Amino acid sequence: MSQARSRSTVYFDPELRKALRVKAAWTQRSLSDLVNEAVRRALQEDLAAFDERANEPTMTYEELLRDLKAHGKRLLFRKSVAKDLRGIPKKDVARILRRFNALTDEPRGPSPEKLSGQKKYRVCKGAYRIIYEIRDDVLEVLVVPVGHRRDVYRSS
Repeated sequence: MSQARSRSTVYFDPELRKALRVKAAWTQRSLSDLVNEAVRRALQEDLAAFDERANEPTMTYEELLRDLKAHGKRLLFRKSVAKDLRGIPKKDVARILRRFNALTDEPRGPSPEKLSGQKKYRVCKGAYRIIYEIRDDVLEVLVVPVGHRRDVYRSS
């Protein structure tokens, strides 16, 4: 293959490893080629989505705020949100910022879920969760925390 490869250790069940070795010998291909082909086939839709998203325009936090202000919308953030965003990869931050912008248009749109026993909502953006409150009396969306799905509920 012409692409650079990276090394990973993968542990197979004994039966699966045996079947892979037999198929590799039968087809005169390496185990790596067989595994790469199978994984590529299994992740075909995800890989296509990554390629599609690679060219998405990015938006800085400042641009987001300017855009919101220009359209007469208010999106408030707790101070901790800026810290939350610093620990997230830039590609994901760009998607999260676009989601913030969409929240101002439809804070109760199709995808938010109300958190049980709280006046907060959550939306998913990839592996990340945005927890927020809606203050209808002043047309504000207060973003409480943003974080990975395994951690975000601990702090909200």
